[in-house]
Amino acid sequence: GAAGTLSNSQCSISVPPTASTGNGNTLTLSVPLTFTGAFAGGKNMYLWAASTGGQASGYQQRGTWTVPGEPGTVSVTPSAGSGSSGTFQFTVSDTAGFADLAAMEVVINSNFSGGQACYLRYEPPSNRLWLVKDAGTQFTGPATPGAAGTLSNSQCSISAPSTTATGNANTQTLSVPLTFTVAFAGGKNVYLWATSIGGQNSGYQQRGTWTVTGVPGT
Repeated sequence: GAAGTLSNSQCSISVPPTASTGNGNTLTLSVPLTFTGAFAGGKNMYLWAASTGGQASGYQQRGTWTVPGEPGTVSVTPSAGSGSSGTFQFTVSDTAGFADLAAMEVVINSNFSGGQACYLRYEPPSNRLWLVKDAGTQFTGPATPGAAGTLSNSQCSISAPSTTATGNANTQTLSVPLTFTVAFAGGKNVYLWATSIGGQNSGYQQRGTWTVTGVPGT
């Protein structure tokens, strides 16, 4: 109930809302805990008690808790360049491991807008790949990386057979061959976004640039 905070690299306790209550043979401690992103993952909860006479209960598991991960954007490779096509690697991360990622999105456009963009979404749990329609409000697909199929809009197209998705430790990498249309020519920014199964997200972050080259005319 007094002012103060206790913290380490795994969690912090806000002391003012903490309360203890005794009733009959029981003592209840109510504690508000905030976990760090580095502590993400499944956890066991062990409880222990000792009397003033020195008798102790021993540690006993009494519950489980999953600390949600913190997703983040890592990189776009190549981070800069030009051309009418290319194979891009988009990498995101999650402190709870790549299996905690629900989706990642890539927006390639001259400004941050999902409309008239090369805007794709990959969902690792279902291994599904989508491309947004021109209006930026609906996705077309899905396609499966490595399987037959092509996704396209007026800005770009994706060859699903040559697309690969790889998860390792805390990172998820999506390798996508993109072919841009002539109408989409010009300088573009590449934005990356990731969200966890628990709903935490990285926010859209610019991780690269690309100049889409047109076809020279006479």
